[in-house]
Amino acid sequence: MSLSDRVWWTKKSRTQAEKRLLSNDFYSQVILLWYSIFLVFYSIYGLKSASESQLFSVVMVALSVLVLCATLFVSNRSFKERSMLIKQCYEQLSIIYNKSSKPNYNECDLEIEYQNILSICENHKDIDYKCAVFNEYYCTPKAKRDGLTKTPTCVININVLFYYLFRCIVVMFLFVFPIGIFCFLR
Repeated sequence: MSLSDRVWWTKKSRTQAEKRLLSNDFYSQVILLWYSIFLVFYSIYGLKSASESQLFSVVMVALSVLVLCATLFVSNRSFKERSMLIKQCYEQLSIIYNKSSKPNYNECDLEIEYQNILSICENHKDIDYKCAVFNEYYCTPKAKRDGLTKTPTCVININVLFYYLFRCIVVMFLFVFPIGIFCFLR
């Protein structure tokens, strides 16, 4: 594979990694906010109408501690900061890609520059690469797909679809979980 192809696919993979990290940041913040709001309203509701269940106080304390721990965990994951480093990386990869498309470029110098840029931030995950191949193929008009150097295999298609399905199920579960707790305790 040529240097320009490697740079292009790395850039696309890093773009997917940035999207994944920003999505993780958004959903984690929204879920923590949802849990906090739910706990406040549920605590007020519990004071207003006493629960027949003896577990109410214990579960409320446990959920409060869970939200505290989850908040600390999410803040330590640094999703936004990591996504900014990845963004800087793929923006610099765009410069290398443009240099590599010019007729008189020095491949050795660009290879060294490429390796230096890759060391700026963490590597993308394998699923980011698969999503990049999947998205580029299916977002490119059919007439222009022949210009792509990579096409998604059946395994890549299945991996990407299961990845998105799993994310949706987990997010939906996390949003519905407090309501399930409410129904269980009442």
